[in-house]
Amino acid sequence: MYFAETHLGTVWAYDYDLETGAPSNRRAFAQVDRGIGVQDGLTVDSAGRVLVAIWRGRRINVYAADGTLVRVLEIPVPSATSCCLGGPDLRTLYITTDGRRLSGEAPDDPLPGCMLQLEWDVPGLPAARMRPLH
Repeated sequence: MYFAETHLGTVWAYDYDLETGAPSNRRAFAQVDRGIGVQDGLTVDSAGRVLVAIWRGRRINVYAADGTLVRVLEIPVPSATSCCLGGPDLRTLYITTDGRRLSGEAPDDPLPGCMLQLEWDVPGLPAARMRPLH
């Protein structure tokens, strides 16, 4: 299980017990340089790569299962807010974007606030039910 803690610039990894719903063994997975942007939503593909939306960074960072940055997917909008893999074969990457105009952006740019989509090389993972902690 992964959690992007935006204000710290850290993506955390956890072990997750499917039976009890308990996360454990929190550890830093990836750190995002604040000069590039800040991490926001994320998803995981079936190859174990973690795709992280970078707000104010015009990109999606793709990390290997060990936390190594393996790819930067540039996008045509300033701020990605989240991403997920969906569609009938889970190979469509959907990227949500921030619709607010930020200083320095072209006022007539039509893309901020749009959902982007592109085909991904491997499928995502089917949604898993999470158990609430009691």
